[in-house]
Amino acid sequence: MRFCIPVLMLTLFCLADSAVMFEFPDGRTVGMTSNGDISMAAESVSIVPAGGMFGGDDGGWGWLPLMEVRCVFELVNNTDEEQYITVGFPFDAKYGDSYSVMGDSMLIEMLASASPDENRPPWQDLNPSCGTDALEDLPEDLDFRTFINGDEIPVYYRRCASCLEEELVWLPVVAVWKMKFEPYETVILENTYNTSWDYLGTGSGSDLKVNYILTSGSTWSGPIGDAVITLEVPGELPMPVLSDSVSVYWDWTGGPAIDGRTITWHYTDLEPSENLSFSVITEVKCYDDDNLSAPSMFSALVWTEDELLVSTAEYLRGATTWRPHFDTVLLTRILEALPYALNNHTPPNALNPDYFCTAGFDHGLDLPAEHEAALEVVETVRAQVERDIALAEDAGYLEFLPLFSGKRYWNEQILNRYSAYPVKQSRFLDLLEHLEPACEGESIEDPAIRAFYGLTGWYFPGFSVWMQPIPADSVTRYRETQENTF
Repeated sequence: MRFCIPVLMLTLFCLADSAVMFEFPDGRTVGMTSNGDISMAAESVSIVPAGGMFGGDDGGWGWLPLMEVRCVFELVNNTDEEQYITVGFPFDAKYGDSYSVMGDSMLIEMLASASPDENRPPWQDLNPSCGTDALEDLPEDLDFRTFINGDEIPVYYRRCASCLEEELVWLPVVAVWKMKFEPYETVILENTYNTSWDYLGTGSGSDLKVNYILTSGSTWSGPIGDAVITLEVPGELPMPVLSDSVSVYWDWTGGPAIDGRTITWHYTDLEPSENLSFSVITEVKCYDDDNLSAPSMFSALVWTEDELLVSTAEYLRGATTWRPHFDTVLLTRILEALPYALNNHTPPNALNPDYFCTAGFDHGLDLPAEHEAALEVVETVRAQVERDIALAEDAGYLEFLPLFSGKRYWNEQILNRYSAYPVKQSRFLDLLEHLEPACEGESIEDPAIRAFYGLTGWYFPGFSVWMQPIPADSVTRYRETQENTF
């Protein structure tokens, strides 16, 4: 079993380039290898809603959208000799798990710590079934099919070793078939199958993700001439938004073009060195476990213009179980409703009354003088928030607010997020350069950027927050590199 070479694969959501494979003589397993004779002139991948929901037919949750995947590869034999090779399509046979609350990174850490004995092989090498037939592992609705120049050919399936580098820890499988190339022949290879979304949910938040492994395409000779990967986000999944009840942001890598729900990555002369991902990240604000005590909240806040918002943010962090991220507009709306909830009145701003735990609400509007005075402070704060919105909108920053309000873990992969849109990319990098100092509570000189961060709900000058930002100098170096490139 030590000869089971890991095959580059996806985590949960099974998408990858076809790869040149080496099949061991005993037929037990396959491993990825390179081929200096056959190149991938082009690839076209479409991932679109299939209709229906995963799990609905077998009594499961039935709310993760099913997807149809179609991958077309143009392969060219660059030699004057006949080529006969084994080709494979790696994927994970376990996908669309609506019960998952543990991400792959966390699971890897757990597995690594569970067997610290130096004399024991690493966990990813302890796969006794590596190389055996994997037909019984395939989901019923997978329907994986392979076509060569339009003709369907037989496919067999092999289990293969888990891959630490790609965080492949669930149920790795590779579909395998044979291909023959005449001298200088161009062959059209097509793979089709069904799948669902990877799901990670904890408390009030959820992350639905698609990963596409490009690096497996590096097994072919030379760069990929032209590559287009298109994803259609299903209508069942929300668009980016900040509202009273929920916040949603989309996260991705690779600098795609985005048109509504259509995400398109396009590359030429691609030498793949990184993989692609797309996520829909949702957080429910008014969660069942987090009803607020209006009397406790009112007495805990500092009712001055300068300190009201920051004291509200601090109170909510301590008073909520899952600690959702409240943007400043929502903070202000909660404050507007608080004096009315304190008097068992329905808030006139139509905020969901479920934010507060009270016996019931009436439609009265009369408030004691103390609470009327508190509302006057809130109105002053709200006027400043509206000015900040106008400043951020005029500067073209406001569309980035759902991302900056909710995202906590940042890395340098996001630097080219808007590379398909130079003007938007410049504005995005403006904000990223100030992310690190904003997390440290430093004062921001630029009025529009200061107004934007003031809307996130977590930035208050003089108060640092826990976050993993991109270092400001990394953003500066990236911008300088881009300017030198052009």
